[in-house]
Amino acid sequence: MERVRELALRQAAGWLTAAELPMAAAELLAAGVGGASPALCDLAGRSGREPEPELLEVLRQAMDELGVEQPESAQAERWAVRELAVRLHVGDADPAGTAALWWRWGNSAEGGAEQGFLEVLRRACCGDCLAGRAREEAESYRRWEEELRAAAAELAGGSAGRRG
Repeated sequence: MERVRELALRQAAGWLTAAELPMAAAELLAAGVGGASPALCDLAGRSGREPEPELLEVLRQAMDELGVEQPESAQAERWAVRELAVRLHVGDADPAGTAALWWRWGNSAEGGAEQGFLEVLRRACCGDCLAGRAREEAESYRRWEEELRAAAAELAGGSAGRRG
């Protein structure tokens, strides 16, 4: 049920809107995940135009039926931080894009590797600052990129097994 949990984390972190839930549920079912949940089947058959509270309630029911714990916002933020690190580490994201995405979520971190990754990200300031820094302070920007990649590798080392 890891894929169902990841769907819930993506939604709680703001990476998946309520309107996208029906399609995400359908994709899970097509992959052979969660078919034992009438609520997940219901969600997959709904329109993304239905009221957000209704879609979220059906997701909650599906998770209950499948025995998947509802993530709290801090858990979702920590998942997002780790996911950003993994994506950067495996080459699915670039440092500037990672920093820009980070600004959408909070600062939840637990442990040295998560905290270290966030500390390097915080030095980026924001996407606008990064663009100017890349042009005007190329060496400083390059060092920041290297530090961010190293911090991502350290954090991703504890998460690498969960990507598939």
